[in-house]
Amino acid sequence: MIHLRILGGVELTDGDGHAVDVVAAQSKRFAILVYLALAVPRGWHRRDTLLALFWPELDQARARHALRQALHFLRKSLGDDVVRSRGSEDVAAGPGLCCDAVAFEDGNPGVETLALYRGELLPGFFIRQAAPEWDHWMDERRNALRARAARLMSAMPAVEPSAAPSPHRLPVRRRRWPWTGLAAAAALAAALAGIWIAPRRALARTALADSLYRRGLATLEDHRDNRAALGWFEAALQTAPRFPMAAYYAGVTADGIDAALGERWFSRAAQLAPEASEHDRLVIQTAVAFRHDDPAALAAADTLALRYPRDPLAHHLYGATLLWSGNFGGALREFRRELELTGAGSPDTLDRQCASCEAREGMVWSLQFLDSLPAAERAAREEVRIAPRSGGAWGTLALIQASEGHGADARSASRHAAELLPGPPGDPLNAADLDIRDGAFTAADRKLRDALIYGTRKGRENARWLLIISLRNQGRLLEALNVARAYRREGNEPMSVDAVPVAQVLFELGRSQEAALLYDSLAMPSAGGRAAASGIPARWQCWALTHAAEAWAALGDTTRVAAYADTIAHLALRSLYGRDRHLPAHLRGLLWLARGRPELAWPALDSAVFSLSIGYTRTNLLLGRALLATGRAREAATVATAGLAEAIDGSAYYATRTELHELAARAFDLAGQADSAAAQYAIVVRAWSQSDPMFAPRLNAARERLAALNTREPRGLD
Repeated sequence: MIHLRILGGVELTDGDGHAVDVVAAQSKRFAILVYLALAVPRGWHRRDTLLALFWPELDQARARHALRQALHFLRKSLGDDVVRSRGSEDVAAGPGLCCDAVAFEDGNPGVETLALYRGELLPGFFIRQAAPEWDHWMDERRNALRARAARLMSAMPAVEPSAAPSPHRLPVRRRRWPWTGLAAAAALAAALAGIWIAPRRALARTALADSLYRRGLATLEDHRDNRAALGWFEAALQTAPRFPMAAYYAGVTADGIDAALGERWFSRAAQLAPEASEHDRLVIQTAVAFRHDDPAALAAADTLALRYPRDPLAHHLYGATLLWSGNFGGALREFRRELELTGAGSPDTLDRQCASCEAREGMVWSLQFLDSLPAAERAAREEVRIAPRSGGAWGTLALIQASEGHGADARSASRHAAELLPGPPGDPLNAADLDIRDGAFTAADRKLRDALIYGTRKGRENARWLLIISLRNQGRLLEALNVARAYRREGNEPMSVDAVPVAQVLFELGRSQEAALLYDSLAMPSAGGRAAASGIPARWQCWALTHAAEAWAALGDTTRVAAYADTIAHLALRSLYGRDRHLPAHLRGLLWLARGRPELAWPALDSAVFSLSIGYTRTNLLLGRALLATGRAREAATVATAGLAEAIDGSAYYATRTELHELAARAFDLAGQADSAAAQYAIVVRAWSQSDPMFAPRLNAARERLAALNTREPRGLD
C-alpha cells in the first residue's frame, strides 16, 4: 500500500513507512498521481484531460508520449495496483493508493475525519512550467477542502482535550535570515516566547468557542501540527471574535506558517489584551513586544514573573526575553526556576514531563550562549532521555553536536529527528549543512545543486543560500557572486535581505566601495518595507550599517566608521536584541586595527563579544587577528576555534570557516602547537584547492607551513 499525504505537507511512503523520494522529487509526475487520486468524480479519467492539464504546450503525439512515460514511471516506482489503465484512453488511481485528502473529503462527519485536515492542500507545491488549467484545478480543490474543514469544525461539540506532550519548538531546519544573525537563536527565542502551552485561564466567550480553543491546544500538543491547530483557533474566533488567548495562539501557530498572517493575529491579540485577565494580558504584551524586538518586552516579562512567581510560563517567558537581550546567566536562572516548578507538579502545567523539556531546552541554549558547549550537550541529552520520541529534542541535540564539531553524532541525531518530525525524512539541506562544516564541499555542492533542480521554491532559495556559503568557503568568489545575483533576482525583497549575499561577496572580492554602497542602501529605514512601530527596523539598521562600516574601513574611511559607531549606539537602544549593543565596540576595534594599533584594538573587540561560540563571528576573526599581532597566540587560537561553533548560516555568515581555520592555524603555529597547527593548515589547503587566483598567496603560505610542520620545523612566537 502506498500512502499519499498532501494535507498540510507532502509525503509519499510505502507500506513500511519509507519515503518514495524518487516520485516526490519529480513534480509533474507527482502531480499526475495527486490528480488521479483526488479529482472528482472519483474513478476513471480520460487521457485527453491529463494532456490539457499537464502538457498544453505540446502537440498531441508528443504530449501522449510524455503521458505514457509518466504513467510507466509511476507504475514502476509504486506498483501496478497504484495506477490502472482501461483500454487506451482511461486511467485511474488503483486500490494500492491511500490518500489522506480523499479520506477527508469522502469520510463521515466527525472528529476522526476532521483530524485528517492538517492544513492546506499541497502547501508550497508547484510544477515547473505548470499549465494554467492545473493551477485553476488546484485552487478549486484547496477551496473545497478548506470549506469542508470549516463546516466540520463549526459542528463539533465541546469536549476536553487529552493531556499530551507539548510541541517541539526548534525545527531541525530553520528559515535563513542573514540580518538576524544567530539564526538558531532566533528560531529558539521566538519559539520560547510563544509556543509554551499556556495555563488554562483563557477567557471563554461561549461554550463552543472554549471547546474549539481547547481542541487547538490539544492539536498543538498531540500532533505538533500548527496548520491544524490554527484552524481550531480561527474557528474559536469566528464564534467569539473577542477571545484574547485564541487570537494569541492563532498568532503563535500562524507565525511558523506565514509571518504576515502571524503578525495579523498577534496584532489582534494585542488589541484584545486589555479585556484579558492580568496574567494573560502580560503574556500577550510580552510575546508581542518580543516579536517586534521591542525593549518593552523586558519590563512586561519581569512584571509577569514577579506577579506570578509560581507560574512556570512566567519564568519561561522571562527567561526567553533575558536570553534574547543578552543576559544569558539570568536566562539560565529563570529556566532552572521553571524546571523546579514543573518538577514540583504545578497545577497549571498540562504535562509535567514535557514542560520540563521546555525548560531544559531553554537551559541548553543559555549554556551555549555562555560558551559552555559540553554542559549544553549534557542538558540536550537529558531532554532526549526524558522525551525520546520528541523530534525537537533530537534536533536540539543535533545542533549542539554540530557546534562542537561532532559531525557523525550530529548526523545520527538529525536522522532521529527527521524520523520523528512530520513530513518526509531526509532533508538534503541538513546533510549539506553538515558537509560544509566538515569541509566535504564536493558532496555539499552536489546535494545543493540537486535541490536547485528538484526542490520547492523555498527549498531552492535555501539551497542557493547554502551554496553561496560553500563557494565562499572554497574561495570560489566569482562563482559565488553569480549564485548570489541569481538569489537576489529570484527573491521577494530585492532591495533588502536578498541583496545581502551580493554585498558580502563583493566585499570579499575586494570591491569594497560597491559593497559599502549596497549595504548603505540596505540600512535605509524603508528598505524591505519594515514596520516602523517596532524595534525591528533599528535592529536591521544596526546590522546593515555594521557591514557597511566594515567595507568603508577597508577603503580607509575611518571618519565614516566612527560616525557609524555612534549612530549604531543610538539605534541599539531601540532594539531588544543584545548583540546590537555590542556592535559599536566592534567598529571601534576595527578603527584601531585600521590605524595600525592592534594593542588598542583587542580590548575594544574583546568587549564587543556577544558570545564567542554563538555570536557575531566576524568579531572572533578581528579579535583573533589583533591578539595574534600582539603576541597573544594562545588566546587567538581559542577565539578562532570558538567561532567555528556558530551555525554557518547565522552570524557566522560574515566570516568564512576557512578564514577562521587559517587564523587558528597561524595561532597554533606561533604558539608552538605543531599538531594542531598542521590539522588546521590541512583544512585550509583542502578548502582552497580550487580557489580563485586572489587566494594563491595565502594558499601557498598554508601549503608551505603544512609541509614544514610535517617535517617538524618549529616556528616560535615572533
